[in-house]
Amino acid sequence: MKQNSLFFILLFGLLLSGCNNDNNEKPLNFSESKVQMRFVIPSFERSGAAQQAAVFTGRSIHWFDETTGEIKFQDPPESSAMILAALKEADHIDFYLGEEKLFSAKVRSQIHSDYYNDVTLYVDFGQQKYYIKDGYPPLDESQKDSPAQKERDENWENIKNGYQKLIDQLRREDRIR
Repeated sequence: MKQNSLFFILLFGLLLSGCNNDNNEKPLNFSESKVQMRFVIPSFERSGAAQQAAVFTGRSIHWFDETTGEIKFQDPPESSAMILAALKEADHIDFYLGEEKLFSAKVRSQIHSDYYNDVTLYVDFGQQKYYIKDGYPPLDESQKDSPAQKERDENWENIKNGYQKLIDQLRREDRIR
């Protein structure tokens, strides 16, 4: 009788261990990412004093929302004083896949008052959010036929292939939200 009870307990345990829990997220393998984001700081670029360093890698990116353009990082850049200072001083950030440069994005935040009709990495320091956008500041629906929007569309067309490579790589790494 004890052997039958033990057998049923083991069988029941094996059956339960095979159950799939959909609430468990698939672990991400961050060591395989080829995505890099490198800051370009104007004073370094002019003097040639410093090489671009990969500030963010694919390991840093938790997910990317293709609809909104939001990038969510594993550890918020605000947690590193060095990265936060670089974000505030950076002119633009270059996106790479391995050694291939995909595109550049001008770094902009709510502290900027200029218009920029090209790709931007918009940094919302208040909400600690980061977005890849077609320009800064955002244009509203009434401006969809404006010269500024046409210029943004043309500039986006120029980086479309590199942007798509970024999306494809993040999708392969299961980082698209």
